[in-house]
Amino acid sequence: MRKRSFLPGIVLIAVLALVSASSSLSSPSKSSAALRSTKGYSVWFVDGFSFVPAWQRMEKQFKKEAARLGDKATVVGMSALDPAKMVSDMDQAIAAHANAILFCDVDPKVFTAEIAKARKAGIVVTTIGCVDKLSNYSIGTDNVAYGKFAADVVGKKLGGSGDVGFDGTTRSTPNQVLQVKGFKQETAAKYPGIKVVAWEEGKGNTATDTTVITAMIQANPSLKAVICITSTCPPAAQAALTAAGKKPGDLFFLGIDHDPATIAALKSGWVNETISQCWFDAGPFALDLMQAKLAGHPSAKQSWAMPTQVVTAQQLPYSGCPAKLIPTVKP
Repeated sequence: MRKRSFLPGIVLIAVLALVSASSSLSSPSKSSAALRSTKGYSVWFVDGFSFVPAWQRMEKQFKKEAARLGDKATVVGMSALDPAKMVSDMDQAIAAHANAILFCDVDPKVFTAEIAKARKAGIVVTTIGCVDKLSNYSIGTDNVAYGKFAADVVGKKLGGSGDVGFDGTTRSTPNQVLQVKGFKQETAAKYPGIKVVAWEEGKGNTATDTTVITAMIQANPSLKAVICITSTCPPAAQAALTAAGKKPGDLFFLGIDHDPATIAALKSGWVNETISQCWFDAGPFALDLMQAKLAGHPSAKQSWAMPTQVVTAQQLPYSGCPAKLIPTVKP
């Protein structure tokens, strides 16, 4: 369901394909003032990942932007990812006559009917961090491109060969399936010596991530890299590597996103690099998109691919993707 770049050596590498996409991001709305409703809109953020610091930061950005636009913001969170509860919370928003809903479509099959129900009620539905073609707007990473980018980072670090393993939420999480697909496509084409030997399921829980990463390393003595595709994975690096008898740098540990715990692990050396996904800083943009549509100035564009950045310890402190990489609703 959280802103997934990264000066000497690896400098603010942005995925060129994605950055080129972001360079054309615009919406045919009028102006910031024109976006504001005289009565204010009811905007909801159903946050299935409110237990993750990066998503908590997005919630604050969402509320701040809503206040700026004169809207009433309702944020609904949960202590663990629960798609069924998310559907129930969206039902609550529909019953409360919300004007717009922001959420992460973690599984399109689960949310298809609910999105249709909300749109039929005239609600502007936007998904962030999880890409779909069902909502009015979809903001997130091009997941296949993300996987290819990660493959280039890992492939270069390992000199083109070595066994690697993934730690994600589940092996059926749609965005992560696409990321692994992109990784395998890129390694097959450019780094045939890279072999994926494991794909573990952390279930969105850092304690579980620690257990499965430890087991993955112990079961694969030749493992050269651990690749995180869930934001609960990087904070598990120190405990998992230590339990497996490893020291910082013994294998390449690639994180994802820029939660405080991830940045701390990067600073201490347990995580070697992390890939920051700029959609984590796009909450205000999502609200501006919804506001523009409600004000009668909708964007004709449905899907917004966001760039990524590699972040290294040399780039710390890191406060998120620079504003120039975040699209805006332009006059």
